[in-house]
Amino acid sequence: MLRKLFIFLLTLSALSCFSETTEWTPKNLPMPYLKDKTQHVCNPEQILSQAATDSINNMLTMLEEKRGVQAIVVVVGRVENADAYRFGMDLAEHYGIGSKEQNSGLLIVLATKDRKYQILTGTGLEGTLPDAICRRVENRLMVPALKRGDWDEAMFTSVKALSTYCMGDKSLVNSNGDLDEDELSQLLGLIIFGFCTFLGAIYAVVNALRIRRTCPQCRNSKLKVVKTRIERGKDKHLYKVFSYRCKKCGYEDEKKYSLARNQAHLRNVGPYSFGSGWGRGFSGGGGFGGGGSFGGGSFGGGGSGGSF
Repeated sequence: MLRKLFIFLLTLSALSCFSETTEWTPKNLPMPYLKDKTQHVCNPEQILSQAATDSINNMLTMLEEKRGVQAIVVVVGRVENADAYRFGMDLAEHYGIGSKEQNSGLLIVLATKDRKYQILTGTGLEGTLPDAICRRVENRLMVPALKRGDWDEAMFTSVKALSTYCMGDKSLVNSNGDLDEDELSQLLGLIIFGFCTFLGAIYAVVNALRIRRTCPQCRNSKLKVVKTRIERGKDKHLYKVFSYRCKKCGYEDEKKYSLARNQAHLRNVGPYSFGSGWGRGFSGGGGFGGGGSFGGGSFGGGGSGGSF
C-alpha cells in the first residue's frame, strides 16, 4: 500500500515538474481540433477551467460554421524562448490554420508563466480585425483580467469580443460558402449600386469628352483632359473631377461630374460594449463532431500582443 502511494506521489511530482519546466513548441503541442473539430482550445496543462473551455469551444465552432473563421486558442505555461509571437507564427505556419481561399485564420496564445499574450490574424482577416481592434480588445478586456490572474475571464471575454466583430462582418462566408437571406439582399443591393455607379462613371467620361471647350484664354486650342480623380463633395455625393489644360498657352481648369445621387454606405462594425462573465450564454460541453482539418491558410503577422 505504501509502495503504491509512493509511486503515485512520484508520478504526480514528475508530472508537476514537467508542467513547470516544459516549453511548448508547435511540434510537441497537442492539437485537439484534429481529433474533434469542435475543440478549438489547446489547454494541455488545464489552466482554463472546463466550463470556460467548453464556452470558448462553442463560440468558435459557431464562428467557423457561420463565417468560415478557423480559430485556435492556446493556453499554456511557457512557450519556446518565451516568445508568444514567434510561437504563434510558427504554429500557424506548421498547421496552415484557416482556409487557403479566405486566409481567415485566427490564433490566440496565452503563456501564463512567461506572462505573454498574442493575437494573430490570417491575411484575409486583417480587414475585419485590424491591429487597432486587437489591441483594444487586449487593453480593455484581456490584460486587466490577466493581471488579476483570472485566465478564464481573460480568454472568454476576448474570444467573445473578437467573435462578435467577425460575426458582424458579412463579407466573410460560412464554411459551406452559403449566404443568409439578409446577406443575399445586401449583396444584391451592392451589385445594383455598383452597376449604377459604373454607368454614372461612363456618362461622366463621355460627357467630359463631348464638351471639351475652346481655351477661354487664347481661344486657339481646345482644352485637353490631363488628369482625373474621384472626390466626395460637401453634399456627401461622389464626383469625378476632370483637370483640363491648354496645350498652347498652359491655361488650366477643372470640372466636376456627379457619379451617382444615391450613395450606399456599408455598415462598419464599430466598437461593441462587451459584457463580462464567461459563464453567461455559452455554457455546455463540447460535442464530438469528427476530426477537423486545416486548410493551408497564411498569416502575415497582423494582430497584437504584449506582456502583463
